[in-house]
Amino acid sequence: MHKRKTLFRLIPMLGLALMLTFNLSPKATASSASSAGIDRKVLIEYARKMYFELEGHYDSVTAKDVNAVSIGFMQWHGENALYLLKSICTADPTLSNQTLGYLLYGEILQTPMWSSEAGSGWKTRVLNKSEAVAVRRLINTDTGRSCQDRYAKSFISAEIDHAISQHISSDAAIVYYCSIENQYGPSGARTVLQRARSALSMPDGQPITSLDVLHRGILTAAESHNSISAHLPYRKNVYAFLTGTLKLPAAPVEAAPPVPDPTPEPTDNPAPAPEATSELASTTPESASPAAPAPATAPAEIKQAVGTVVASGLRLREKPSTDSRILGIALRNEKVLVVSLHGDWCKVRFGQKMGYMHKAFLVQRETENVAFGLAKFNVCANIRAGNHTASAILDTANRGNLCVITGFDHGWFRILCGGKNGFVRSDLVSLVGE
Repeated sequence: MHKRKTLFRLIPMLGLALMLTFNLSPKATASSASSAGIDRKVLIEYARKMYFELEGHYDSVTAKDVNAVSIGFMQWHGENALYLLKSICTADPTLSNQTLGYLLYGEILQTPMWSSEAGSGWKTRVLNKSEAVAVRRLINTDTGRSCQDRYAKSFISAEIDHAISQHISSDAAIVYYCSIENQYGPSGARTVLQRARSALSMPDGQPITSLDVLHRGILTAAESHNSISAHLPYRKNVYAFLTGTLKLPAAPVEAAPPVPDPTPEPTDNPAPAPEATSELASTTPESASPAAPAPATAPAEIKQAVGTVVASGLRLREKPSTDSRILGIALRNEKVLVVSLHGDWCKVRFGQKMGYMHKAFLVQRETENVAFGLAKFNVCANIRAGNHTASAILDTANRGNLCVITGFDHGWFRILCGGKNGFVRSDLVSLVGE
C-alpha cells in the first residue's frame, strides 16, 4: 500500500465536488485529452485495471497506511477516504447507518473536509478492527462500488489531463504517469517528472513519446533521489504491467472458511471432447491484411458464450476434474467467459484466471450485455458493424491496439475502440491479463 498525500489531491477533489454539485459530466470537464487524439475511455479502463492489479480491490481496507486509513481499489488515503465514505453515506443513508453503526456513520457525516488545521479531519485517522470490518462491508456494497467507480473516473481523468499537459503523448506512458500522480499527488508527480527529464537531459517542453523513455528517466533519476528510489519496486511493477510482463506472487488465502460446492462434482476426469469447428473459423480469415507477425503464444480460441453462476459458490479448477487444484471461487450471478466445452466441464476465463467450471452450475448465453473490461488486439483486424464477416468494415485496428469490451454476441465481442462501437471476432483479441 502507498501513502496518498491528501493536500496534493485537493485540486482534483474540488473539481469532483463541483461536478457533483452542478451535475457536470466528465465530458463537460474534459479538455486536452480529446484534442490530443487519445481515447479517454480506453485509458481510464486501462488505468483502472492497473490499480486493481497493483493497489487493491473494492473491499480493500488498510486500517493504518503510514499515518491514516486507505480504502478501496485505488487505496484512497486519509481525507480522500473520508470523501468517498461521505459520498456512500449520502447516496444510501439507511444502508450506511446499518452497516457502520450510528457512531462511525455520524462521525463521517459531521467531520469537515479539507481543514488546514494539523491533525483535523481524517489526515491521521486510523481504524480499529471493528471499524475496518464495517467499512470493508460498506465499500463493497453495490452503492460502495458505484461510488468508487465514479470517484476513480474523476481521479484518473484528471491524472490523464495532467499527463498530457506535461507533454506525454504515449498511451502507456500516460497511464504510467497516472500511477506516479496517484502516489505522489499532482505537485509531487510534476517534481518526479522534472527529475526524470533532467536525468535524461531532456528539455521541459520536449514530448515524451514512449513508455520506455519515461521509465528509463525514472530509473536514472532514482540513482540520485531517495524519494524516487524508495518507490522504485512499485514503478517497476507498473512498467511490467503495461508491457505485459508482470508476474506477481499468489495472494495469501484469507482465513475465511471456503465456500462449499453446491453439489458434488463428478469425480471422473473426462477426456476433453473434440471441439466442433466453428462456422466463424471456416469463413474468410478475419484478420486484416497485411497481417502482423503471430505472437509466440498459443492461438486464441473463439469464445462460445457468457456464463452466469447459479450456485452460491462455484469452484474454478486448474483441470476438468474435482481432484484438480482450486484456482478460485465464483459467487452467484458472477459472469465468466466460456472458451470451450469439455464434456461436463467448461473452460472459462474468470477474472484474470483461466480454468474449468462444471457446466451444471452455469447458465450459458450466446448473447449478453456484459463489460469484460480492456482487451488488446492480437493481430491487425477489422472492426465491423455486425457480428459477421459480411458486415461492413468500420475501421481497422493494429496489433497491440486497445479496446473496451461491452458485450458478447455469438462468438464476437461488442467493443468500443477509438470512439467507435463495433464488433470483432473473439479470437482476435485477448483480455488484458490473459
